[in-house]
Amino acid sequence: MLIKALSSDYIPQWLDLAREMEPIFQGIMVNDTKFQNFMKRKIDEKEVFMVLDRMNPLVVMGIIAFSKKNNHIAWFGVFEKYRKKGVGSKLLECAIDQLDNTKEIEVITFRDNQPYALPAKNIYKKYGFKEIDKNMFHNNQPRCLMKRPPDLLKYKS
Repeated sequence: MLIKALSSDYIPQWLDLAREMEPIFQGIMVNDTKFQNFMKRKIDEKEVFMVLDRMNPLVVMGIIAFSKKNNHIAWFGVFEKYRKKGVGSKLLECAIDQLDNTKEIEVITFRDNQPYALPAKNIYKKYGFKEIDKNMFHNNQPRCLMKRPPDLLKYKS
């Protein structure tokens, strides 16, 4: 696996992943101008990373976008055929390393009763995220807010 910043050359692969993720996220992304603008902004801000197949660097395995300003994970997806192979962990570790670990890191994910909630929540819990609000709405969808507490011990001198 090779992790690198996603460039505009990889927008078609991001759209392919978004297309696969639409039923999971329960929303339209590929044909949504707002999502397309989000993609371009994250690329310009250098706040999106991808995992590539080391043997074929044209093959995107997963993508994560984040916000340094808001200290949160903004978008996260792994192609189904690469799930449970460590791709998600590599992406989440990379994003956490880019964010301010002396402050809380947020992510909005699925509620317990939604499909894919368990794998999503499990990976976040593995990296120290805890459920804060299990009954919120985001983009008119029922969601759960999780936060990772500051890692102050790591940064003490």
